Amino acid sequence: MKKMLCVFLSLFLLNSCYKDDINGLRDDISKLKERMAQYENLLDALNKRLYVVSYETKDGSYVITLSDGSKLSVRNTSAFITIGENGNWWIDGADSGHPAKGDTPQIAIGGNGHWWINGEDTGVSAKGQSGKDASEIVSISLVNGMMTFTFADGRTISIEAAAPEITLDEPAGGFVLDNMKWLRIHPQVKNTSGATYQWLLDGEEIAGTQELLHAFAVAGTYTLTFKAKNGVGENVKTTTVTVNDRTYNNWVNRVYDFVRAPGQFANSYPAISDGDDAAAVLLKINTTITGKGLVSLGGYGGYIVMGFDHTVINKPGVNDFTVMGNAFANWAEPGVIEISYDANGNGLPDDPWYEIAGSEYYKETALHHYQMTYYNPMMDTERAEGATGTRWTDNKGNAGYVPTANWPKWLGATITVGGSRYKENMNTSGIVTTVPFEFGYADNWPNTDSRAGINIDWAVDASGIPVKLRGIDFIKVYTAVSAYGGAVGEISTEITGAQDLHL
Repeated sequence: MKKMLCVFLSLFLLNSCYKDDINGLRDDISKLKERMAQYENLLDALNKRLYVVSYETKDGSYVITLSDGSKLSVRNTSAFITIGENGNWWIDGADSGHPAKGDTPQIAIGGNGHWWINGEDTGVSAKGQSGKDASEIVSISLVNGMMTFTFADGRTISIEAAAPEITLDEPAGGFVLDNMKWLRIHPQVKNTSGATYQWLLDGEEIAGTQELLHAFAVAGTYTLTFKAKNGVGENVKTTTVTVNDRTYNNWVNRVYDFVRAPGQFANSYPAISDGDDAAAVLLKINTTITGKGLVSLGGYGGYIVMGFDHTVINKPGVNDFTVMGNAFANWAEPGVIEISYDANGNGLPDDPWYEIAGSEYYKETALHHYQMTYYNPMMDTERAEGATGTRWTDNKGNAGYVPTANWPKWLGATITVGGSRYKENMNTSGIVTTVPFEFGYADNWPNTDSRAGINIDWAVDASGIPVKLRGIDFIKVYTAVSAYGGAVGEISTEITGAQDLHL
């Protein structure tokens, strides 16, 4: 019995040892396959004439991005070798103190356990790399635009590593423009995968984009530097910008668009004749605004779009412009202000608009992305029998009638307007008064009140996210509320123009 038990135990132990050996062998084969796959992938990249466009360290591995978009993950690599700015060999981010000659390095682990480069002992320990399998990558080096992978048996594979290449179409003598006008530069860049960009003006960063759009407030000669950098390297282009001095008007010089909402002054301020079409009305509005005359926008949503003969520069910490109205004590008719810059360079206000986020913007009562449609009482086939005023519907499922039936005679069957809508600020107990919003609106505070000023830095995008604009070219104003005060009529934003506060 004892003998049988011994035989059984011996067989059990042998079987267990055998299973352990088999499992260990499987692990070794799996690791070998993985290492050989790295080798084969690198050879494949070399045969396809691919090159490295970027690299990053991730979870103990180097992730190499190749020019066809494919990625190589090189595991268990503890040494990254390159030439530092001081001309020395750097190993894993540390200065070895040994000067580099600039040639593609011959890297090996010496008998003393140190990294040896081009036959010289760097004195830097290669701890953890000794005894690696022949197919194991023990180092990656980046020298003279070549990324070299060194295996434990001394074999190497080198793949071209490409830093961004910049082509800048520069006029002879550099760029020349007037102050308060946009400078547009569109450099061509190759090898952009993972690239970051930087524009420096006389050493100060002004943009982090590939393309530059910049306006100069002051005439002079400037040095402009463009840098493009990826995981492989960096390239730099420098140019000169000459900015000439020019005199501008501080007042808006053109009206691009005008739509009046129904209201008591639907056909006045300025006076509109029966035969006036949209073009004739726009001409009258343009003459009125450039002459600093009064224009009524009508009820909620009525708007005007104006522009300057120059770019209004955003200067930090101060108000940049103001929209002139006729607000006075106890009577404010606030208008929403939107701003835009000539991003596409065509001189027209057809670029994205940004709202000035005034005091009402973030309140729970604010309605954003709001839209209202008015229906011409003389043409409205769905008008209720006996109804008075002008029918309206909105994009929130609401409908009703505004008290006035005064329709802008040059407009058609419907008027659709919108943007943001804010809670009415009218007090109808006793003498009708309106309370001004705290800040950020047109026709809200008297023109001489500092609270009438507008800071470009208050601008937000369509999602309500603050934006940093270097300047603006266009201003849009529309009536912010829908409110009626009996004999005094509707809240109707009224303006005389807009002024650049820096001129």
